[in-house]
Amino acid sequence: MCPSRWWARCLLAAGLAGLPPSLPAQVPFSPFPEAVVVNSQGERYLRALQLLGKVPAYPWTLRYFVGAELQRLAPSPQGDHPWRDRLAPIPAAASGPQIGPANWEAQILFNSAFPAGENDGALWAGRGFTVAASGGGWGRWGPLWARLGPEMFLTQNAPFPLAPNGQGGERVWQDPLGSGIDHPQRFGSGPYGRLDLGATALSLEVTGLVLGLSNEAQWWGPAQHYPLMLGNNAGGFPHAFLQTARPFDLRLARLHGRLISGRLDQSKYSPVQQGETRRFAAAAAVVVLPKGLPGLEVGVHRFSERIWPRGGIALSHILRPFATGVSVDYRTNVWEENQLAGAFFRWALPPAGFEFYGEVIREDFARDLRHYIVEPDDLMGRVFGFQRVWERTDGSVLSLRGEVVSSEVHHSERGDRFRDGRLPPRPLPRYQHGTVRQGHTQRGQILASPTAYGGSGWTLGLDVYSQKGRWSLDVSRTLRMDWLPVPLEPDQRNLADVIYTLKGEWLRFRGRSFWSVVLAPMWNLNRNLQKGDDEFNLFTGVRIGGLLWP
Repeated sequence: MCPSRWWARCLLAAGLAGLPPSLPAQVPFSPFPEAVVVNSQGERYLRALQLLGKVPAYPWTLRYFVGAELQRLAPSPQGDHPWRDRLAPIPAAASGPQIGPANWEAQILFNSAFPAGENDGALWAGRGFTVAASGGGWGRWGPLWARLGPEMFLTQNAPFPLAPNGQGGERVWQDPLGSGIDHPQRFGSGPYGRLDLGATALSLEVTGLVLGLSNEAQWWGPAQHYPLMLGNNAGGFPHAFLQTARPFDLRLARLHGRLISGRLDQSKYSPVQQGETRRFAAAAAVVVLPKGLPGLEVGVHRFSERIWPRGGIALSHILRPFATGVSVDYRTNVWEENQLAGAFFRWALPPAGFEFYGEVIREDFARDLRHYIVEPDDLMGRVFGFQRVWERTDGSVLSLRGEVVSSEVHHSERGDRFRDGRLPPRPLPRYQHGTVRQGHTQRGQILASPTAYGGSGWTLGLDVYSQKGRWSLDVSRTLRMDWLPVPLEPDQRNLADVIYTLKGEWLRFRGRSFWSVVLAPMWNLNRNLQKGDDEFNLFTGVRIGGLLWP
């Protein structure tokens, strides 16, 4: 049990840890491998530079980047851009081992009324104060690359009204949307935290391929806000991978791909409380870059998970993304796995400083061809977005971006699934079939976008990058829920639980350190489908970090 006022002590400790070291100014704050961590400020910056032609053309729909891929994303040393003096390049390969630092970071977050946060790694920011820290380093020895990036967090997890889920006891914390997956509304009644391996990975490049072990979060597809297959909302999970070191040249096109196999774990509040709780995940993604259409990326991806095999992992389990059908135990007629498959595209046009993109996913498989034709959007999610980048006369870079996502329940599922009325609506992505009940989650958090979990949303944002740092402004709308698995009063049945957010963020450099402040007022209308029960939440945060050694 944590002592009273634990959070005050954590705030003091994080504040002391966050004091920037007294080191000379005008030195790089971020080594280049750190700059391309999934969904980091450096990765988003490099993506914007690519649209200006300052970063080489390279697929951006299959991230993270490993090994020598990092060098192919480095801006030209002769090029000019706002953060030129802030990105330490990777040293040329040496005969012996090389090491470098990763940014250390400490942050303090606060939610005034309810939990809020998305695409922020293993961190879960409950109501009240949350403290988090990360750090590490990287190493290289010829074709062998290593990265150590553990992270930890601790949240006050103060109480707030829960959406009714029809459960009692410890199950009252569980997901309220009726699918019963491992997605708690709240992680228990007291402080909650954990230590995670974070962006830790080991990889080896051999004859055009890279193989390795990793816990690093992945981001598949072109989305910047609402990934449909994999994102960093839950952080990463331990897995082995095999991928192309660079796109293979096939004359008419170039081909880039990744195959992963790993372990998914559950939270304490999972619906599975007995027997095997681990799941085996196998996934594959392929990206095609057609020749004659520069900047175009077209890809497909597929994700399969099942209860951890009793007899151990076989080759057929690893190659499952390339097989057809769904594994069924015909003795019990129980589905032993769940699948999610999709397609995506991104077209980057550097001469115009513009990109547009889209992605669709579909859960499991169609009953037959007619099902595809009649109900092509059944159990489907989709996202579309754009980004326009300008280089201003004062040397700063401006980015305007927008994205919209929808995975709302198909009409055939709204209380009338398969026209028989026996099953309730099921949000997407849910992965709740047969023996696999935890859903598309890792330790209680959605592996993709929480907004896409049975809802919809949009974001419009503006970024301005300068030599001093960056400032951003985002406005967004999220449909949180429009259905609950409990009896509703007549005036609740046509309601929507909606959140509007205005988010401002300021980042500034100081020597080899940086600090940032985020302020995001949020207005939740009809919270938990209670008519007129509107909640205001103020999300604030301070982050500070940099390098501790050259």
